[in-house]
Amino acid sequence: MAAIARSRRYDGVSIALHWLTALLVLAAWLIGQTYKWFAPGSAPRAGTVALHLWVGVAVLLVVALRLLWRASLGRRMPPEEGGWMAIASHAGHVLLYALMIAVVGLGVVLTWLKGRSVPLWGLVGVAPPWGKDLALARTIYGLHSLAANTLGVVAAGHALAALWHHYLLRDGVLRRMVPGLRLPFDPQS
Repeated sequence: MAAIARSRRYDGVSIALHWLTALLVLAAWLIGQTYKWFAPGSAPRAGTVALHLWVGVAVLLVVALRLLWRASLGRRMPPEEGGWMAIASHAGHVLLYALMIAVVGLGVVLTWLKGRSVPLWGLVGVAPPWGKDLALARTIYGLHSLAANTLGVVAAGHALAALWHHYLLRDGVLRRMVPGLRLPFDPQS
């Protein structure tokens, strides 16, 4: 029975990349909410923005690793349900990936439009391929913020759907991504 239960779970790499992505996205969003607490031009503000960029680039790297892993060695799980729930699940996942890539891409473009290089974890900076354009930067900032907040809403919906499956449908969907953990108020324990 344990072998059957393990076969209905994602592989360890997929699980680790999933939760790393969730932590990085949450960290990037939270850091992005705090930089305005500091005075423009101050060291704390510059440090917060640099950390936000660093985490954002890490999100893009982890998303790329997830997609490569999924396309090559990662275990693909058939949907637990069919019909509209399978379609909604697939659409939600596609939307999450698209938003993660869009948020980071817009953040990179925004940084370049401000005339700054995009730091790659202190190793190298990627210089802007075009000149500074603060008017366009304001527009891109609005799109970056909208995409980031939309990502937060879709991610919250993803988490709520997992909890709905676990506690109301009791179908084991959540257990596929958190194997070995005993969940509070677990209907299967």
